[in-house]
Amino acid sequence: MKVRVALKRFIVGILLMVVACQLFSALYEASLPPQIVRDMESIPNYNYIPDINKLKEEGKLIEALELSRFVLNHQDMPGGAEAKALEKKILAEQKSYWGKTKRFSVAEPVPWTQV
Repeated sequence: MKVRVALKRFIVGILLMVVACQLFSALYEASLPPQIVRDMESIPNYNYIPDINKLKEEGKLIEALELSRFVLNHQDMPGGAEAKALEKKILAEQKSYWGKTKRFSVAEPVPWTQV
């Protein structure tokens, strides 16, 4: 009988240790910065201005705007002044009626299905 009680307590103890390890692991991962932040810190100081211009010419204004804002948020990256000017141009093009019309006319038509 004492062996059975001791065995139950041992198994419960092992289970509690496993749960405690899982909780510790989750708390440790939660304290780390997100993976994307760790990846962004390893990116070298690259001049993204040609990439922003290329995205803008392709009509991918949202991606170009995000990339220019990324450059603006990191002062150690080259091309900060150009990125600020490009951000203003992209925002102006997004808000202009001519830019909206141009993007609408280039958009792919929505296929109509027969009901």
